Amino acid sequence: MRYEKMFKRFLELDNNAPLPVSVRIYMIFFPRFRKEIALLRSVLKKIQKEPPFNLPVDFSEDIMKRIEKLNLHYGHNISTMRWIFIGVIIWLSIMLITFSNSFSWLTDYFGARLLIPLNIVLGTGISIYAACYILSHLDELKKRVRYHF
Repeated sequence: MRYEKMFKRFLELDNNAPLPVSVRIYMIFFPRFRKEIALLRSVLKKIQKEPPFNLPVDFSEDIMKRIEKLNLHYGHNISTMRWIFIGVIIWLSIMLITFSNSFSWLTDYFGARLLIPLNIVLGTGISIYAACYILSHLDELKKRVRYHF
């Protein structure tokens, strides 16, 4: 079991990365493992110089130019209806909080001094939500508004 685990660790290395300490120690104590690793490394070096793996021309610049021309947009977009739906739920919950038992208990305990800080916190929350929507749809909003920012 230990042999397979060490061999797997060696195979997980990428691009001639240095060997982990555990694999080096295992190589010291087990000559069979050391011979197999040396053989595998020599075969990999030999294969690296042959045609399927060694390209005569550097294609990276051409590939990157093609990718730039694709004009792909990566990202997850949430529809405007979902944003509006969640915003309405948040707004309704703010409106309905005044009718809850916990709110009446809090006003009995703290008095009317609770109303202003609670309204500030809830208003800040809905403002942050609206700001998140605006910032995530800024390009779309620019197209709809005559005045460009």
